[in-house]
Amino acid sequence: MRTLLVGVICLTLLVAACGRNDPIASANPTGPTAPVPPTVPSLILSGVVAENGQPIDNARLEVSGLQSCSSGCSSRQFNAGSGMTDAAGRYRIDIRRPEEASATVWAIARRDGYVQQCVATTTMHTDTSLDLRLTAMANLSAARPPSGPGSRTVSGVVFEATPTGRQPVEGAGVGWETLLDFVVTETVSDAAGRYLLCGLPLGQIVGLFASKRGYGNASYASVEPGIAGAVDIEIIRR
Repeated sequence: MRTLLVGVICLTLLVAACGRNDPIASANPTGPTAPVPPTVPSLILSGVVAENGQPIDNARLEVSGLQSCSSGCSSRQFNAGSGMTDAAGRYRIDIRRPEEASATVWAIARRDGYVQQCVATTTMHTDTSLDLRLTAMANLSAARPPSGPGSRTVSGVVFEATPTGRQPVEGAGVGWETLLDFVVTETVSDAAGRYLLCGLPLGQIVGLFASKRGYGNASYASVEPGIAGAVDIEIIRR
């Protein structure tokens, strides 16, 4: 009996020792911990939205970005952020970047009764200030904002073809959109069908569009490279 008891005790101790050394038994029951990706700090884009120096409150801003990389990744467009102006026309937006690199951003501000005729863009390496200029639609016929260095003005007429010839279309929305259908500048044609956009790049431009309710899908046009551009856009009634 004593021999049997000793054998049972030894076998128990042996099993316990094996359990302590078993790599499966000693493994983390929850599995390996997934690596935590590094946090990319946001940059601050801020500025003032105004018309002729008069601040515009309650304007909504949307910002789109184009990620640029020195090596190891490809450029891609992303939704960078949005915000509102305060009573002094000021805004402040945390720009969310997908990777830690510089980014070119476009900002557009909207408020009922106003349009942003000029492109507002900048390349961000650090916190950046960017002011935006709106024009009241009532002042469009008198507003001829100039383009800055390295950019140009594009203008023309929105029209429809009729049996009696070309007829100007008033109140058509005209703008330029980049990748992912992000509109970076927009205006409205006047009584003579004329429009003007400014701050556009000097190279070839695609994605210039015109549209109006009661007509078909938006009509698109391209602008050849140059200092200035003149493009008439035809839209077709439904």
